[in-house]
Parts: sequence; structure tokens; C-alpha cells
Amino acid sequence: MFRFLASLLTDVLELLPFRGFVCRIFSPVVQFPSGRRVAAGKLLAEGGFSFVYSASEVGSGQALALKKMICQDSQAKAQAQTEAEMHARFSHPNLMALIDKAFVQDSTNPAWDICWLAFPLCRCSLRDEITNQVLKDLQHKDRAIGASSGPDARWTLPVVIDILIGIAKGVHEMHRAKIAHRDLKPENVLLQAAVSDTRSAPFGRAVLMDFGSCGPSEVAIQSRREALGQTETAAQFCTLQYR
Repeated sequence: MFRFLASLLTDVLELLPFRGFVCRIFSPVVQFPSGRRVAAGKLLAEGGFSFVYSASEVGSGQALALKKMICQDSQAKAQAQTEAEMHARFSHPNLMALIDKAFVQDSTNPAWDICWLAFPLCRCSLRDEITNQVLKDLQHKDRAIGASSGPDARWTLPVVIDILIGIAKGVHEMHRAKIAHRDLKPENVLLQAAVSDTRSAPFGRAVLMDFGSCGPSEVAIQSRREALGQTETAAQFCTLQYR
């Protein structure tokens, strides 16, 4: 109920002419060890004990994505730390860059920790854009093209190939480091606007995200028991439809 009311309040504030001032008052501000302060905004996505918000850096106004992970035990905290380390490990245009991180004690439960990760804000996920393109095809078939944003927003073969190449480049960079993503799916591919990337505009560059499921790209298996163990690992970290 509290989450619903908070989301409703955020939606209402966005409609106000003085929303910037009001949001600075009501939106939580995360203080990072680096000194950076980030104000959380609208909830963009959630899953399990993770939440992603649109956000902005206090002072510069830079648009960011702010991920909050509730760590209820030491294992969850270790996984969050591993995810942050994986993002910080890479510097590649097709892999999500980590801007900052913070681990703080939960104010509502001292036994819990909250992990905050700050990332660049992307336009949408590949899944969102696939859905958008399907809807536009349906609109075209129903001759209801008025809701479309125009022919420039339709996918073409060069655009699709460019997005796939971006995904492949990101995966290749991870494999060079002997790391496997292990949960690659349209929901975990974001489209980030890039001025220099004219072929895929206005869709943007493909960027892989969500490194919480990452693991070694090569695992030596010498027994049936070890093979079964890898099957269990896949069931834990990989989405069923994309294994």
C-alpha cells in the first residue's frame, strides 16, 4: 500500500508546474560515498527485491537510473556486491557503465542493507521497443496509423542488424574477460541514445545490463554430479525461455 501511495504521489507531482521544487522535497536523496547525491524519481521497473527509478544528480541535474536492491542477508549482499563489481569491471559502449554505488543500512530494519547503483538513463529496453514495433504493425494493419510516431520510428533491416551487432559486441567483450552474462534476454538489453550512432537513431545503441547473474564463461565438468550442478545453476540464474 505504501509503495502504491508513493508511486501515486510521484505521478501527481510530475503534473505540477512546480514539480522540480516539490520533488526535491519529497523524493528520497541517496548520498554516495563519493559525495554524489542522487534524487530518486518515478519507479521504472521492479522484480523480487530490486527496484529501478528514474533519477537525477543533485546539482548537475544529470539524468540517471537508480537501482535499489534490498539485501536481507549476507548472501544477498554478496550478490549485490558482485553485480556492482561486474559493472565496474567493464568499460565498453555496449555494456552498462556503473556511475556510482553505495551500501547503507536499511532505516526500517537494521539487519538489512540497501545497495544503491547509479547508471546512465537509457531510453527503453529492447523488449519495450519490440512491443512498440508490434503495436505499430497492428495499427498499420488496422489502418490506425494516426497513433504512430512516423515512418522514421519504424525498424528497418540495417537498424535491426546494427542492434544485434551491438549485443554481440557486448557479449564478446564479456567473454574476452571469461565472464558469461547467463541471463541475456530482450528485457536485459537497453537502448541508449548516442549522437554518433546515426544508423540506429532514434532507437539508440544496444547496451547489456543486469550483471547479477554473471558467472564464469567456461566451467570444467568431470562428473555427472558436476553436470547436474551446472543444470541447477542455470535454473537459478537463467530465465527459462532463454536458456
